[in-house]
Amino acid sequence: MSEDDSRETPAVDFRTAYQAWPEDRPFPLTPLEAWYVMKGYAVRPAQPLPLEAFLELPGQLELSDGYVMLRQT
Repeated sequence: MSEDDSRETPAVDFRTAYQAWPEDRPFPLTPLEAWYVMKGYAVRPAQPLPLEAFLELPGQLELSDGYVMLRQT
């Protein structure tokens, strides 16, 4: 492995399990924001997230003071 190889993004093996979001609509969170939410962080999206858009997000999420986070059970 060369030095350059260590900086490459590792390959990810994935497949579609189900349609979580319509392909014809942009997802309201950036990939980085969504990643942090899924890791358990509270994230304030760069673009204001209207309540209607929040309610359409897949999963069990909470919205508090403009921050999106995973619902704690």
